[in-house]
Amino acid sequence: MLLKLSYVLAYACVAHAADGFVKVDFQKEYRNKRLAKRDIPDEDLDEGITLGIQNTASHEVYWLEMDIGTPPQSFRLQLDTGSSDIWVPASNTSTCQNGEDGNCPGGSFDPEASSTFQVVGEPGSFSIEYGDGTNDAGDFFTDVVTVGESTFPAGILGMGIATTIGDGPVLENDGHGLVGVGYQANSNAFYYLSSDNYTAPTIVQAMVQNGDIDREAYSLYLNTQESGKGAIIFGGVDPTKYEGDLVVLPVLKNPNQVTDYSHFELALTGIAVSDENGETLLTPTDFAAPVILDSGTTSQVIPQSVYDQINGGLGIYEGYVPCQYAKSSAAIIYYFGGEGGPSIKVPLNALMWPADGSEYNDGTPACQVLVGPGDAGEPLLLGDSFMRSGYFVYDLENNLVAIAQAKLNVTDEAITAIPSGTEIPGATSTNTFVFEATAVTTELSPLTSSGVTPTGDSLPTPTFALGSAATVLTSGSGSTGGAGASATSTGASDNSARSSSAATGLGLIGSVVAMLCLLI
Repeated sequence: MLLKLSYVLAYACVAHAADGFVKVDFQKEYRNKRLAKRDIPDEDLDEGITLGIQNTASHEVYWLEMDIGTPPQSFRLQLDTGSSDIWVPASNTSTCQNGEDGNCPGGSFDPEASSTFQVVGEPGSFSIEYGDGTNDAGDFFTDVVTVGESTFPAGILGMGIATTIGDGPVLENDGHGLVGVGYQANSNAFYYLSSDNYTAPTIVQAMVQNGDIDREAYSLYLNTQESGKGAIIFGGVDPTKYEGDLVVLPVLKNPNQVTDYSHFELALTGIAVSDENGETLLTPTDFAAPVILDSGTTSQVIPQSVYDQINGGLGIYEGYVPCQYAKSSAAIIYYFGGEGGPSIKVPLNALMWPADGSEYNDGTPACQVLVGPGDAGEPLLLGDSFMRSGYFVYDLENNLVAIAQAKLNVTDEAITAIPSGTEIPGATSTNTFVFEATAVTTELSPLTSSGVTPTGDSLPTPTFALGSAATVLTSGSGSTGGAGASATSTGASDNSARSSSAATGLGLIGSVVAMLCLLI
């Protein structure tokens, strides 16, 4: 059990943020989770295709710096809005000691080197498993923690130390620790450490209790793929980082045995494509479905029928398109909260994984598209590839999320503290569109689609108007194919055969990797 007296005394010793908010810059890096060799048989590899990611499933990690222990041990922990625990790998695990290629890349914790380390709760009670099947287990502990300008003495935060780091059925676990900033009800520490006299706080709740911030709220700005830098502001909003209106949306109820709210689930009420022909709605006018915002994953999960239209409109084959499509001005637009609600416009280049050496047989660079279809009845998911285009303010006390279009690569700063109460500084309106998330199905009736299904030796070509970015070089010919909406699948048969062969080779591994990245 936790020593309750240590918690009482600890609050008197906390270093407070002076401005009513705590800004923590974070950085992005690409991590490769290795595929188990047995999962891609050698006979399935096409000798005529070169894949830069054939042995790994790449994903992005947004990490922030945190110090734990006395003297402090430094960590880079993945920031995750979809979970609520803090955990670090133990330095004596085989993954951290013997791993190759930077396993435990965010650092590992040596409890014997910290004079303030203390195991709390029942031994072995920490356990967590992720969507890709990787898992971590060990003990809960408490220790001194510093993040930004906030310092928490031992006895305030309950964290996990992973003494066992487990691989998933397909992906190996690289031992990267995590800091969750989601709802308390989504925290393992809340369930295993709370008692009649103590409720284990999340890091956001702990900042409120310490007087560092006035409300259990924060804003999130991921910025572009290229910048590699963003910021989370606990208890604050920065209006220089967004443009247009900041509109407040209610979080949908997602009841469990403890609370009505466990995830940041919003009402997605439309998806459209914007290309050189204008804007085209891809969903019915009365469409509404719950969608979860999750910075802990890279990809997006959308309704099958919408994915089919995007798949055909971009000419996606086995999850890939030519990398030069990133030069297109096309975008996918996401609408929230029905009539009068906000929207976020995501450019096509933000939905594509950067070039990594993968290419078609004719030498055309191939890039993965970070969008996939969801199962009927399951909530949809919008990860980093969506969130980079938006600015988000999470109010966990009032179950609200305010969103606006991000203003990218801005260095100016004008942070306003979020006061206690219900007001979100800078918000222009509050949307009231709600529905019971559990009663909504994400399965849609088929819509008329311009998508093309590959048959025989033909390869689908884009039907969205992508302009000159849709020009694809053919092997050894120096000629170009059709561009934009005028492109068809009736080109020279030899070109179709080469493209089909290349895409087939790409798909043998690419489809596996594309599927895995949706789970990370």
